[in-house]
Amino acid sequence: MHTAIYVLTSALLVGAMVASASRRFGIGVGKAVGRVARRKHLTPLLFAAALTLSITVSLAIWMPRPRLHDEFSYLLAADTFAHGRITNPAHPMWRAFETFHVLQQPTYMSKFPPAQGFFLAVGQLLTGLPLFGAWLAFALACAATHWALLAFLPRRWAFTGALMVMLHPVVFGWIQSFWGGSVSLLGGALLLGAFRRLLEKGTGRTPCGPTPTARKRDALLFATGVLLLANSRPFEGLVLTILIGASLLLLSLRGHDLRRMAPTLAILSGAAVAIVILIALYNRAITGNPVLLPHILYQQQYGIAPYFIGGRITTIPAYRYEVMRQFHMHNEMGAVLAQQSLRGVLMATVAKLDIISRAAFELPLTLIPLFPFRSVMILWIPLLALPFVFRQRFWDRWAYGILLVNMSVLFLAFWTQPHYWAPVVPLFTFIWIQSLRQLRLMSRRTTRVGSKVATFLVLVVPLAFLVNVHAISFGYPPEWSGAVVRERMMAALKAFPGKDLVIVRYAAEHDPNFEWVYNDANIDASEVVWAREGEASANRQLMDYFRERRMWLLLADERPPRLSQYR
Repeated sequence: MHTAIYVLTSALLVGAMVASASRRFGIGVGKAVGRVARRKHLTPLLFAAALTLSITVSLAIWMPRPRLHDEFSYLLAADTFAHGRITNPAHPMWRAFETFHVLQQPTYMSKFPPAQGFFLAVGQLLTGLPLFGAWLAFALACAATHWALLAFLPRRWAFTGALMVMLHPVVFGWIQSFWGGSVSLLGGALLLGAFRRLLEKGTGRTPCGPTPTARKRDALLFATGVLLLANSRPFEGLVLTILIGASLLLLSLRGHDLRRMAPTLAILSGAAVAIVILIALYNRAITGNPVLLPHILYQQQYGIAPYFIGGRITTIPAYRYEVMRQFHMHNEMGAVLAQQSLRGVLMATVAKLDIISRAAFELPLTLIPLFPFRSVMILWIPLLALPFVFRQRFWDRWAYGILLVNMSVLFLAFWTQPHYWAPVVPLFTFIWIQSLRQLRLMSRRTTRVGSKVATFLVLVVPLAFLVNVHAISFGYPPEWSGAVVRERMMAALKAFPGKDLVIVRYAAEHDPNFEWVYNDANIDASEVVWAREGEASANRQLMDYFRERRMWLLLADERPPRLSQYR
């Protein structure tokens, strides 16, 4: 199978490069895309295509398993919501279940915002498979991106942009885990598309602009985008919401449309109040305080490192387990200590730019003979035309300005990951497509080189997607094999009648990034319970509480991990 994919991708890329050298081919691709883009109901079709693609790759190529701390925490939220609860009561033996990114007191729940867990819960309820919720969020995000781009671009270019997002290896990779990215991408797309439509003056629906019904719909979609962002990536979502909300108000004032916008602003104000109330109720249920986020409470209980540059390092908590002390004092603190000077901040900013640029512009092309490197940064090429784009259209300058301000604020955080930037993916896609269009337009005045380059770039993303799928088929690298071992061990234990308690023992050199102790929402009802080995008295209390279960000791750092009866 791997050889077949290798031959197929190589042949397709060689054929694409040869064909793109032809003048007619570039025109032919444009016409083909244009014909597809003119079809009615294309947004629902993109949703169906993205959902089918997600399911097919996961079921036929590789089914992801939870492996990172964050993923298990989101799965706890999903299991809680799927059972109709906002949170879970604290367990009497909660000290044995302490783990990363999970609150144990005053209630037992994930520290993360609820949107990702909600989608995973939908998947669990509909199919018994939480990952289906991630597939669903990805499909909705791709469809919403197309809908957003339609507000800024001609049909065929909006379709091209949505297709690039759907097949981009990094974006598609978000459904290969449980920690998300697609939900905040969906929120950002709804926010951007609704914003642009709310400012329309003449759309064909009426001579003077959208109908009142359309405005109410767009205002509700705007609010939905804000709700999703506030409950998936609160900081990044807040920054984008403020920037776009301020743009909506200022552009309405500039166009003397404030009276026409008054009903819309009233809807948005009411929605903002409702969102704040919902978040306050959620906080109160978990932390007991309407203004205390679970994320902040977890930080107060376990964290040391501040989130943002200039923040204060807190007092070291009294950790019960060495693995948690190692993670919070060393793994998290490394980035903070490196950014305590101006030189450190500048070096870290360069590193963050590198992470984002590689995520946006790199394509995996390892299997293709013409590209001997592991990956190639070629998607930046259209940005060469940016100076010419800015001279022509207001919306291009606006989008680039919003993106730059957003980036400068987000770099105040000590850490960055590609999925932190998911809310601005539609905005970035708009800039990239506009640059691609300008590249083709400039070539018409001189030669067809720009058109050929644009055609090649549009074709190389699907080819890189195939290479990415090939890489996915190998599964996890050796260092993450514990994710598969844990799943197989649970299946083996569940195959026998009765319930089990697995007490986990780590070696002194254990890497805190590889964790075994995570549990379902209802610990007592779980077939397999995972607990930490503590002091002798704590272990006796734990075993007395679960005395009706089989007792196992897991030596997690042996190769392979070894399970034996606890004595």
